[in-house]
Amino acid sequence: MHRGLVDIINTSGYVTILTGEPGIGKTSIALLSCAKRGKCTYITYAEPESSLLNKLKMVATGFSPSVNIVSALSGDPAPVFSLISDALEKGDLVTVDSLDAMFYGIKDEGSIRSFIQLIYGTSKRKQGSLLLISEGLSHAAEHVKFVCDSVISLSWDKIMGARVRMAMIMKDRDYPVDNPVQYFTVGNGLAFTERKFYYSRPRLSRLRSFIRAQEVTVRAVEDLGYNVLIEVEPDVSYILHKILRRLVAADYLLQGYRVNYWLGPQEDEKEAAEDLRTLSGSNFRNLRIMYVDPRDFDYSAERFMEHLMKTYASENAIDIIDLLAQEDFAVKSPVEYEMFVKQAVRANTSLRRISVVYGYSNGKATEIRSKYMNLIRRVAVKEGFTFVKAIKPWGPLYYLDLDLARGQINTMEMK
Repeated sequence: MHRGLVDIINTSGYVTILTGEPGIGKTSIALLSCAKRGKCTYITYAEPESSLLNKLKMVATGFSPSVNIVSALSGDPAPVFSLISDALEKGDLVTVDSLDAMFYGIKDEGSIRSFIQLIYGTSKRKQGSLLLISEGLSHAAEHVKFVCDSVISLSWDKIMGARVRMAMIMKDRDYPVDNPVQYFTVGNGLAFTERKFYYSRPRLSRLRSFIRAQEVTVRAVEDLGYNVLIEVEPDVSYILHKILRRLVAADYLLQGYRVNYWLGPQEDEKEAAEDLRTLSGSNFRNLRIMYVDPRDFDYSAERFMEHLMKTYASENAIDIIDLLAQEDFAVKSPVEYEMFVKQAVRANTSLRRISVVYGYSNGKATEIRSKYMNLIRRVAVKEGFTFVKAIKPWGPLYYLDLDLARGQINTMEMK
């Protein structure tokens, strides 16, 4: 059973501690949990009510929660405890923001532990849930962890040079923690990534929406220079490699372009045709699937380029290319291959023809191509989450949300 952060926090009878440095998103997660619970009591020691209500509007899209915001600046925890008990009795999600402030006036560790045990015992007898937020500024947080049902730690991770918010589920008392890591963004409200693994060919449906990052729209690619390299990290499965190429090809087909889909050496033409027909529907008629082997031209840049120009350059088409088909050329004749790449880049620019090439980042063909491409993006998978980032020109990091069964593709900026 997969349980996300909000599911865990809202478990009846649970006490959860949520830790992390200032500004990382603790309050946003607490407010989203409130919104999904429907009714909550939010006890704040620092953040004004107006600020909390503004944040609630951002994260609670589609919800109309009943929220009781209580300022507890007096510092005396006794009335706060009574408030917690009453709210838990009503079945509320009760948030204490923050635990450090709540126990600021209590220095004796024995008293802190006794007080926490009292809170824990109260929550177990009620239908509500208790969420304690901490920045780790007092000993109270360490004491709480012993009696908490769940412990969630927020921190920063680095993916392709970008800082990303990460949640780590350290403990979920009554359930196995099968998905301990989740990445999230607070850029547009609050959104979580969804882990997906690709061990076999996925089920596809007609591509209905493809929300591209701004730098890879057709207009942007034309302005940047027509030649696009997608560097795929070596640990990305070839199944995902194929999926990405086919999705981009289908998206261009649905926009009305003619597409040349260049197969890789490990790719089955019949399977590719089936997938692209499913994804693009009647627009499939504008697709040409091909495989060209540089060995047939003795790894000669001139002969290879002459064949391509004679056969395909007359078409006003988008090229989607798997560089694995050219890896042998690049390894055995790197000078000739680089000469071919230069000619191909010039031809694409002259003909105003978009070429999108996909290559593993440790490949020789990718290394040579990278020197001449106008736009370079990198694809990486971490903890089962797929991320994309523009490397040239430098751009933001995106999570790639692939809902293939529904035909919906989205890129979510991680900020």
